[in-house]
Amino acid sequence: MIKHRHELSHFSIIGFTEKELGPSLLKRMTAIARVRRALKEVNLDLPIHVFGSLDTISTPLYFLAGADIFDGLTWLRYAFRDGVRIPMMSISHSDLMPISSERSDAGLSQCETVIDIRQEFCLPSLS
Repeated sequence: MIKHRHELSHFSIIGFTEKELGPSLLKRMTAIARVRRALKEVNLDLPIHVFGSLDTISTPLYFLAGADIFDGLTWLRYAFRDGVRIPMMSISHSDLMPISSERSDAGLSQCETVIDIRQEFCLPSLS
């Protein structure tokens, strides 16, 4: 992309997935900074969109590196119980009990149900 940056003037926004930017947070930040620098070299002030990133750690860091627009489903990776953030990725599928699909209030309610059922699995170090 950097090699052909002068051809981007026809676009309103350029976007990358987190995976395209690199395997680590530092490499992704470096890639964003390189893209931002390359755009400035040809006087293009295009917003950079990072697809798949919307959490409290990476979003401000990507912004500082030069990105402007963020979206993602990171909020699905965590649940909150009594003010404690619990990474849902720490729960394996075999540890989850089935949740009724009849519920119309899916989302956090499902997470809360899972946490209530498997609290001893999710919070062993906090109890």
